[in-house]
Amino acid sequence: HADRLRSLMLTGTSPKAVPGPPDMWPDRFAAIRKARSVAPIADATMTRWFTEAFRPARENRWQQVRNMIANTTPEGYIGGAEAIIAFDVLNRLPDVRLPTLVVCGDDDPGTPAEGNRHIAALIPGARYQEIANARHIPMVEHPQLFSRIMLEWLAAQ
Repeated sequence: HADRLRSLMLTGTSPKAVPGPPDMWPDRFAAIRKARSVAPIADATMTRWFTEAFRPARENRWQQVRNMIANTTPEGYIGGAEAIIAFDVLNRLPDVRLPTLVVCGDDDPGTPAEGNRHIAALIPGARYQEIANARHIPMVEHPQLFSRIMLEWLAAQ
């Protein structure tokens, strides 16, 4: 839908299914179904999404995000996860013809920097920017820096 867009800013994403052991998703789904809640995986999710430094620096914000995860409906979490289990757009990336900025945290275990760099390398003319000391949600972990990056990108477009 390039006709609907002026540019892209892709953040903490992956060109194909996220890395992890084969039993990662079924184990998560089983824990969620057993509890009828996403709460059992909320703490582990926070560990993947944020660095160790985030919680003591911004305890209230950490708790807000954790609560959001824990209160996600089981159906919503499982449905979203199922949508990305076999996701693969590698072969389509060279066809993207929009100005593109790819941004990620340097320590994101779910959508690692290597995958984000690969996206930027495959999209003609794309730029890549890595945020130091960040994992999967750099816009929450480093909001001022992320906002500056985003606003500069939007102004340039």
